[in-house]
Amino acid sequence: MDFQVTKSTVELEINSIQTVSSQAEYFSSVLIHQYIFFNFASLMAVSDLFSKGSTQSIQNIILKYLDQATAKKGLEIEARIGRIMNKITMKRMDFDTFHPIVFQRLPNEYEFEGEIAKEDFTKIKQLLFGESVTDKYKMVETVDKISISNTVRKIQSDQGIFYQKKLKLSKIDIHLPEYAYDVRISISQESDVEQKDFVQKPNLIQRSRERESYLFNEYSFDFTKVVNPRTAGQDRKYEIEVEVKDLEYQRIEFVVMALNLPVLKKRPN
Repeated sequence: MDFQVTKSTVELEINSIQTVSSQAEYFSSVLIHQYIFFNFASLMAVSDLFSKGSTQSIQNIILKYLDQATAKKGLEIEARIGRIMNKITMKRMDFDTFHPIVFQRLPNEYEFEGEIAKEDFTKIKQLLFGESVTDKYKMVETVDKISISNTVRKIQSDQGIFYQKKLKLSKIDIHLPEYAYDVRISISQESDVEQKDFVQKPNLIQRSRERESYLFNEYSFDFTKVVNPRTAGQDRKYEIEVEVKDLEYQRIEFVVMALNLPVLKKRPN
């Protein structure tokens, strides 16, 4: 890992990232590296942010965001990889910067798409966990079907049927220009509800999930294949996320793992 120091910033050159440990070493090292915190609501140009020195450590920004998540029952904290896409051009966000950018709110013409290409889904899983599960991880497979009515979900699996209410509390999106994917960190509130709380109506959102979860300390790395049952399995999507399973977790550890999720470097144009 080589560092070249300039007047304006610290440029990082990563010659080769092959393993999780090398990725973790990289993100642990960038505690000294300064990144942009860009809130589009302020309507400030990127050049203005640089000229005013409005930079903060990306780790500190995320840690501050996580401070709002108090340890209470039913709180869900997760990081998902995907792409911040322009809804008009259908292309990924492409700013002329090497710096990751943290958004409190995306501009109107952009949205986060939490979908992974099939080949990248397989490649990322192999890079993070290899061909087999080691003693450090426990792998769990689950298959279920979800129907969504407003904020209530009906979840059917081999374990039975149960109902859950999920309220999305907040989120931040992190654009990683040197990587093939971006990251969304979100905080939600989940609670068990009764069948009567689920309103049956036409055109419910439905999907079937096949998931491999790798359990590590207080976290679950979830690799999910999602199928729309209305398309007879033709509409298949791939999702990757890491979820906090114990709110007594180490926040900096979660931040490092969240930023490690994309793994794959951006392909040349």
